[in-house]
Parts: sequence; structure tokens; C-alpha cells
Amino acid sequence: MQLSSLVSKGIAWALSGVRFRSTPKVEKVDQNSVQNVLLISLTNIGDVVNLRPFLKSFRQCFPRSKVTLLSKDACRTLVRSYAEVDECEFYTPPWLGGSRYFMLLRFVRVVIHMRRAKYDLAIVTHPKIFNNFFCSLLRADVRVGFTDQEQFFNFPIAVSKEVKPACEYPLDLLRGMGFVFKPELKELDVDEALKLEASKLISDRESMTTVALHLRASVDYKGYDLDFCACLLKSVLKLSHSQVELIGSKDDAAFNELLIKRMSEVEQKRITNRAGAFALDALAAFLSNCDLYIGLDSGPMHIADALNLPVLALFRASDPKVWGPIRNSESKVFLFDGSEEESVVASLIEDAVRRVVK
Repeated sequence: MQLSSLVSKGIAWALSGVRFRSTPKVEKVDQNSVQNVLLISLTNIGDVVNLRPFLKSFRQCFPRSKVTLLSKDACRTLVRSYAEVDECEFYTPPWLGGSRYFMLLRFVRVVIHMRRAKYDLAIVTHPKIFNNFFCSLLRADVRVGFTDQEQFFNFPIAVSKEVKPACEYPLDLLRGMGFVFKPELKELDVDEALKLEASKLISDRESMTTVALHLRASVDYKGYDLDFCACLLKSVLKLSHSQVELIGSKDDAAFNELLIKRMSEVEQKRITNRAGAFALDALAAFLSNCDLYIGLDSGPMHIADALNLPVLALFRASDPKVWGPIRNSESKVFLFDGSEEESVVASLIEDAVRRVVK
């Protein structure tokens, strides 16, 4: 991580702590007085996907409020399908993939723009330091967020994080605000036109199983080396009726090509490299046409899970109790550290794929 990112996060932590120490506590939010709401989710794609159950429940509690969702630019095509949101704003901090040029100027412009919209309620939906800092700079009557031992922010209303599925975290905020509701594991909505267009890419494979595979992580601690990934790919291809779709961002395209070159000529005919081919909404549409998803703890994995697709999730460092798939009973989590023998990995993957794709 670059020095500018560390300095920015340090300043954010310090300022947020100071800002909230004198803020009076609030026991309960009066839903009738809340007309303008801001939900802050300046985090990764998976966190934004995990907001779906919260948004549904939030609308139960605040049916007449105007809801604005602030998320990173990369989520633009995804969040525009969220029917519970009235308006979207976008900003990406530099350490989440945003431009470092004129970053201070852009940050100031975004804050000024957001301050002009006087919010009755601002909610930090994920306990990241920058989310807390950003919330502290806005004009809001009531702020709601998380407090825990790792990063303490004294919000007027705050709840502690516990080990549970990530989609439960923002729901805890509603409970902390004094609301009773019936949570639903709402699936991700897919544009029908995009779904139809995506189906044409695999329309000639009625007798085959289409497996979406994502094996390159955006951060090193979640991923595996090329040899291990090649082993995983070969394990899937051993099922003679499978067609593999290698997905990912455009930055994953070169890695996927290296994987393909490790396969035999016969195996290569059953692999397509689609890294960088889809925006997020189009990726969701494409995955909805697949039979199975295999991949790391990443945004595409959470999208596949939100589509109720069977998921074989590969976890190396993050906690699957928090970030693992939860919707489909056929989904399975594998805890690999990358040192397992090839025969063990192959046996586990092949058996799991056969169980899911009957």
C-alpha cells in the first residue's frame, strides 16, 4: 500500500474519532421524520452485493423516505438495478481503484456536493475507516454505524460486529435503530434483455455444463499461484461434459491466458477467456445463464451467490463464516492454503462438481 493511502487512512481515523466523541446518543430514529437518507458503501463489490437483504428490509422500515446510495464508480451498473434505491452517487477512494491524480480536489468536490443535500439520516453500511470519515464530514441529523474493538467510532447509534454472514451486518444497524422487521435474502435482479443477450453466448451447449471460473484475486492474500490454479482448472475439465468460462476484470485476461496455455489442445477447445468482457450488470446476466460458479472470495463470487447459483468457493485467508456463500444449499466452501497436493485438490473439486451438476 502506498504512503499516500496510509496517510489518508490515518487522517481519516483521527478526524472521525474526534468528530464523534461529542455527538449525543440517540435511542431510536423516528421514521416519520426521516425524509432524506444516505447509505454509504464506499467499499468493494462484494459488500455492495451484500446490501440486497438490507435494502429490502430498510424499505419496510422507511417506505416513504428518499434513499440515496453512495458507492464506488465500479458498481455503477450494478446498483442502478436496485429498485429500493431512489438515487445513486459515486466516488472511489484512490486505494479502491480510483485515480490518484487530483485526488484531494475530487474528494473536496464530492464532499461539498454531498453536504448540500441535507440528510436526516446517514448510515455507514460497512465498518471501513474511510466510510466513517466521509460520514463525519456530511450534514446529517443522525448518523448510524459500527463500533468494535478494532476501530472505535462513537456514533449516536452504533452496533458491534460479530462473526456472522456479511449481509447481516447492515441488518444489525436497523435492529440497533430500534426497528423490528422480517429480513429476506433477496436475490440479485438481472436485466432480462442482458440475460437474453448473454444466453446467446452459450446457446449451443445444451448438452454441456457451463462452469464460470474466477481464479485471480485482486489482493495476493486471497489468491493462489499459477500452478495451483492450473490444477483447479484441470480438475474441472476432467468432467468431459464441462465447458469453462474464465471470467474476471480486464486485468485478469493475461493470467487467464497463461492458465489456458497450461492445458492440452483438446482441453483448450472447452475454455473461453471472458475476462474484461462484461460490466457488472452484464456479468450478473452472464452468470445467471451458467450452471456452476467456482472462484475465490471476490465480487463475482458474491454476485453468483446473490443469483442463487451453486458456488464452490475457494478460501485461503478470509473467514468463510463471514464472506462465504449462503443462499444455495448446494454451495460448498473449500479451505485451501495453496500447498495441498494436486491429487487431493483434484479429487475434492471433481467430487463437488459431480454432486452439484447431476
